[in-house]
Amino acid sequence: MTIIIVIILIIGLFIFIIANSGEKKVTVKEPYANHKYDLQLQKEAEQKKSQNIANPIVNNTFQNNSEYEIVGIHVENRKKYITANCSEYDEVFLKHEKNNQYSNRAIQIKHLNKIIGYIPEYEVEEVHEILKNEYEAKISEIDFFNGFLTVKINIEY
Repeated sequence: MTIIIVIILIIGLFIFIIANSGEKKVTVKEPYANHKYDLQLQKEAEQKKSQNIANPIVNNTFQNNSEYEIVGIHVENRKKYITANCSEYDEVFLKHEKNNQYSNRAIQIKHLNKIIGYIPEYEVEEVHEILKNEYEAKISEIDFFNGFLTVKINIEY
């Protein structure tokens, strides 16, 4: 009796192995699903940068200048806009965004009337002082490497 049960189990196991030995489709989420997209953005940004004619970033009519890294640029629509439309030395405008959901002291940065990011919270007070005077702001750096975007602006005042 025991031998019959063992034979049945072996036959069942054999049938199970045969039934499940075919090709299996396994879906694995690629950890860098946006990587190809990011490489394309990087390529476009580098082409745009190489086409840009270098303008002097510092204007001699102002006595001071400060550089700030822009935050909030990794929001997907902003990232696309920046890599497709912005170049170093492009003029940007700063505006106090009083009704910002995160900070009533927020300062937005606009390029051609499109928000591309914000001044970091820890530098907002300094920039508010600058905005009380005449100023000129330009993109001083756009760096897009390995999917990571860095944008800096230079403010002359």
